[in-house]
Amino acid sequence: MRIVFFLHYIIIVTINRFYLTNTCNSIYYPPTECIDKLDHYECICRQGQLWNGYSCVADAVDSRLVFNGSYFPSYIELDSKTFPRISELTISFWIRIWPKLDSLYHTILYYKIDDHPPVLLVSIIDNSRLHIELLNHIYDVSTPLPMNQWHHVSIAHHLSRSEGIKIMINGSLVVVLISSKLSSHDKRNHHAIISSGGDFFVGQTIRTINVTSISTTEDFEFDTQRAFYGEIAFLNLWQKVLSEHELSQLATDCHVQRQECGDAVPWMDFVNDIKGGIKIHWPSGLYSLFSNCPTQPMLHESCNNYCRKLEGPHCKNESQLSIIWQKAAAGEKVVKHCPGHVKNGSAYRTCRRIEQIALWTNIDYNECTHPLINAIDQELETPITSNKEDMIALRDKCEFLADVTTMNLTTTQLYSTIDLILLIEQIERLTNILTSHFDSLTQWYSPAYEHFYTADVNATLSIHRYLVETISNLIDERYLSLWIGTNPLGNDFIRLLTALQSITMTLGQVLVNDCKQFPGCVHNIYTPNINQTINILNRQDLNSFSYENIDTQTKVGFMNIKKIPNNNNRTTLNYDDKNNGSGWYSVSITSIRTAHLYIPNLRLGRISKYDNINSHVISIDIKLRKSIQQTDRLSTLVPISNIPVFITMGYLKYDNISGNQCVYLDTTNVFTNKQYKTTLFRQWAWQSLPSTCKINAIPMSDKATCSCIISNATIAITSDMFDPKWRPPESRMYLFGIFSYIGSFIHILFALLTLIMLNYLRTHSSAAYIHKHYSFVLCCSQVILILAFNGIPSKHLFLCRAVAFTAHFFILSSYCWLMNEAFNLYIQITYSTHPAVAGANAALSDAASKYRFLGMGYILPFCIVTLLASIKKSTYFLPVKLHLCFIDLDDWFKIYFMPILGIIFITIMVMIFSAKQHHESSYTKNEKANEVIVTYTGGIWSQLFLITVSWSLAIFPYFYDETILRLLHGFFSSLQGGFLFLSFFLFNDEIRRHYRDRRRQLRRIQLTEVPYRTSSAESDGQRSSIMVPAVTPQLVVETTNSIVTTTPTKVTSVASVFTNLLTKNRSCSSTRHYDYEEMKWTLRRKSSDEILTSREVITNKNAISKDAKDYRVTVV
Repeated sequence: MRIVFFLHYIIIVTINRFYLTNTCNSIYYPPTECIDKLDHYECICRQGQLWNGYSCVADAVDSRLVFNGSYFPSYIELDSKTFPRISELTISFWIRIWPKLDSLYHTILYYKIDDHPPVLLVSIIDNSRLHIELLNHIYDVSTPLPMNQWHHVSIAHHLSRSEGIKIMINGSLVVVLISSKLSSHDKRNHHAIISSGGDFFVGQTIRTINVTSISTTEDFEFDTQRAFYGEIAFLNLWQKVLSEHELSQLATDCHVQRQECGDAVPWMDFVNDIKGGIKIHWPSGLYSLFSNCPTQPMLHESCNNYCRKLEGPHCKNESQLSIIWQKAAAGEKVVKHCPGHVKNGSAYRTCRRIEQIALWTNIDYNECTHPLINAIDQELETPITSNKEDMIALRDKCEFLADVTTMNLTTTQLYSTIDLILLIEQIERLTNILTSHFDSLTQWYSPAYEHFYTADVNATLSIHRYLVETISNLIDERYLSLWIGTNPLGNDFIRLLTALQSITMTLGQVLVNDCKQFPGCVHNIYTPNINQTINILNRQDLNSFSYENIDTQTKVGFMNIKKIPNNNNRTTLNYDDKNNGSGWYSVSITSIRTAHLYIPNLRLGRISKYDNINSHVISIDIKLRKSIQQTDRLSTLVPISNIPVFITMGYLKYDNISGNQCVYLDTTNVFTNKQYKTTLFRQWAWQSLPSTCKINAIPMSDKATCSCIISNATIAITSDMFDPKWRPPESRMYLFGIFSYIGSFIHILFALLTLIMLNYLRTHSSAAYIHKHYSFVLCCSQVILILAFNGIPSKHLFLCRAVAFTAHFFILSSYCWLMNEAFNLYIQITYSTHPAVAGANAALSDAASKYRFLGMGYILPFCIVTLLASIKKSTYFLPVKLHLCFIDLDDWFKIYFMPILGIIFITIMVMIFSAKQHHESSYTKNEKANEVIVTYTGGIWSQLFLITVSWSLAIFPYFYDETILRLLHGFFSSLQGGFLFLSFFLFNDEIRRHYRDRRRQLRRIQLTEVPYRTSSAESDGQRSSIMVPAVTPQLVVETTNSIVTTTPTKVTSVASVFTNLLTKNRSCSSTRHYDYEEMKWTLRRKSSDEILTSREVITNKNAISKDAKDYRVTVV
């Protein structure tokens, strides 16, 4: 088996490189890859290579070398290979000479061996004549070579005979003057050959200097006066003498020039050995000089012949039943998995060989079809001819197919597109039977068979109705997934459309021959997806004909104009009795509601912004009744010249379109000899031709009119579905998503919790005061923003604008209160640094300071919003049609961003000054004070960043409808609420001091030896305490006259005095500590008995005057 594969590979390689093996370098002529394109082959070459009709060839092969003739040496030195030993020589090249001012000598070829004179020299002398030196002979050509023109020069010579040289210019022999040159080397005279191993140059003449017998290197000095100035191309050398015919073909035959390569030194060996400033240009442009160079069709045909010979008989690629069947060798069986919903099943096909060709057999698709489709095939497989006796059977089968597609397919899930295509094939089969019957009817009809004809007409009407209903069922949107699965997209729908047009024309032929049976000579049919009308009109009626369909928003009318010479051959529709005024026309108009889904005009694949079908597809067919001489024969319909038509169609989408144009459907490549092409590519296209159809767009309208010159066409409107300023006129925008609502709810929860706790704990510092208002503003802004983005019914315009105004106010107010936080921080740092300035606490608690904060927090944003609303007026708010109660974001920079930017700038400047002031005075404060300032500063910075990001992400969905923006808004909004609670409540120094004092009080109450510690009503951090030490104190009673000092004998006596004092303090304490004091005294009642006993002992032992008017208790 391996030997067989190896021999097969050798055969393919040999065929592919047959003529290149001994002549051309295979590096520049690589193997060619053949790709089957169904109806032709495509020869694929590597990058930088092209198919030249025989093989792939590198682009550099078709090149020319430009010698600039400058003083800087530019030449070719053959050093990539050794020049061979030659006894027979042929040289061929193309040359274009440019005139030189400093010299009349051009060196083309120069070859020398060692230090001897050149054995080969080809040059141009006198700027025009060819001069050749070969061994001991000199050959001069008298025929001049005109400058600046391409010339082909070929030289062929048997070196053993001096008279045997042939020199041809442009394919013609020229007269040669032969002379001899003296030589002192008798040995070279004896051998009539050119030895190998010498130095071969192109474009330069050299002189050898400083050569010694032991020298291993040579220094060359170029004679720049003899340098070549011009262009050279396709220089080849052979070790044989080509015939005169072959040399002539090199100059005149493009095919020979493309194939031939020198076997001694080919052209590409010279190209690879360029030295100096030689420029290489490709393509050379020389092939334009030949008259028989292959054209593009010839290149395709040569590729087909090459690939057929290379690959042998095989079946080509094709798409059948929406399955792509790849190329297969003759005798090969191909198995494909069933497309669609079939879990286990395959389709089978065999590539059968018939002599030297291969053909595909029919597809075995039994495992891939739905049982319902198999049942339909069995029901319709009864053969039906076009005889008049079988018209009733044809009608019954069409009725069965319409009923099945109407009822069963809506509840049964078909397996794949194969089921759909099989139904299309059944419709085509029934249509062909009907059209064949009426084609034959015109032949056998006679008045004697009138009753048969009447029966056929009635059956035709029913058949037409059933087939239209069947087609309407199949193109319903319920089967969109099956239609999208067809391959190529749209080809099978074109088959269905062609069948519809065929049965429509048949019915038109029936109507035009027997109009008496139809009221008004009109036949209409309406289905969910197809609306069709067929009208029989004379020329006068045609001139004023108008058709309108409200469901599909289409209107058709004919223009009443005369024929104007040289104006696109427009045909007059004016009534003319002298010129076929009694002619009858069949006008059929078919509007297809879902056609734009199945034959989209997508140039860039399934998804494209450009040229999308943006209207219902409408098909118009106008035929003329052919005049007949005999009254007992039926007339047929024949095409007529194009006539002007007005077609008005409504846009399917009119809120985001541009670049509208009228197009018509081109289906000329779908069928070949009325047979559907099983091609891999789309064979239909929407064409735009302004001379055929021109659009007349109606400004600010949802429809457009196409002015066409047609008689049979399928028309639609295409639009570019993008517009940078697009806004849906009636569609609602949802700027908030589920993540946005979650983030806003978390934000409101944290802000509300911060506000409630600060009020519950009765904080009175200026920082806490600002925190409360900031939390309140954030809660209100989030609630109002949710209401604004959810919209209010358009009938409540005033309420909607009030919500937009309020939302803008609270957004600015949140930034203003954040600015108040920065000012408060600056004041605290300044007063703590300079305590002499009225006292920090007194200044911050002053009512005037709070009023200033209220002014900046509420009045300033209100003034800004009012000013903007009065300036912008109606443009301040978003349009009502967007269902958003917010400011106009199209002018967001002026209305939304600039005021916020100004407030942010002020806030940042105040924060910078605060940081500078704190840095200069931080060493004067203790560590605790510095920590409080740093925490406060971090809270302000975090809020400034998070609120800006959160509000920005809230309005970004207005410009970019992306879910990730709503997700980020929810995240940053919740993060802002969390940082608000942490920075302005949990890390607040006043809150922490409050809870620390409470813990100390509870701890001291539990210690019985410590009598009591109370806190008076504190304001702004001020508090006073009375501490009782554990040792026994001295009691000093001071009266008006004297001071009595007593030392109690028991601790209980002191406790009695303190009990009285504490009772007095309790009654005078503020209501703020009422519950807490009650708890303390409840705990102390347990020792009440002991306290009373101690009081009696003190009374007995220490006589204290009860009449004393004034006393003080001092703890020593």
